[in-house]
Parts: sequence; structure tokens; C-alpha cells
Amino acid sequence: MVRQPSLFVRTLFRAAAVLAVLALGACTEVPELEALETRALRDAPYPALIPLDPSLFSEPAPEDEADELEEGLSARMDRLQGRARRLNAPVIDEPTRKRMKAGVAGPG
Repeated sequence: MVRQPSLFVRTLFRAAAVLAVLALGACTEVPELEALETRALRDAPYPALIPLDPSLFSEPAPEDEADELEEGLSARMDRLQGRARRLNAPVIDEPTRKRMKAGVAGPG
């Protein structure tokens, strides 16, 4: 009977295999970037720096944001008020209610 390796041993072998693959990947040669650089690129002036705030974050104007929020809240309020009216409406209409009362009271 062949004995199975324990969970610890299997995990250790898997970790060793992953490390071996990563170590082999580290052995690849990286091309020299300086060799690809042209003279014009080397002599070019350094690019101008711009502030990051306006270029990365375009925030809407507070007035626009407030109008959008107000529209959303107004629509939600209308939906909730309509739902409340439907919930407060009578479940049984008046003619059916009268007929039911007459049936329960009996003929006499």
C-alpha cells in the first residue's frame, strides 16, 4: 500500500514549484532602454508639469449637483406619496361592502 503525502508536504511542494517558476521568470534579460533612446529624445526639453487637481478630478458645479439631488429626491417623494395613497385607499369598494353587509346580516 502506497502512503499519500500529508497536506503539509503537498502544500510545501506547491509552494516550491511556484517559487521555482518565479525564479525562472526573474532570469529573463531585460532590453536596455538606453539603447532604444534616440538623440532627439535625449536632447528634448523636459515636459512641462501641470497640477493634477484640475486634470484628474473634474467635479460638477455644486449648483448642478444640488439640482440633480433635488430632482432625485422630488421624484422619490412623489413615488412614496403615491404609494401611501394606494395603501390608504379602501381595499373593498362601497357597493361590494354594502352587498357583503347585507349578506352577513341575513334576511331578517
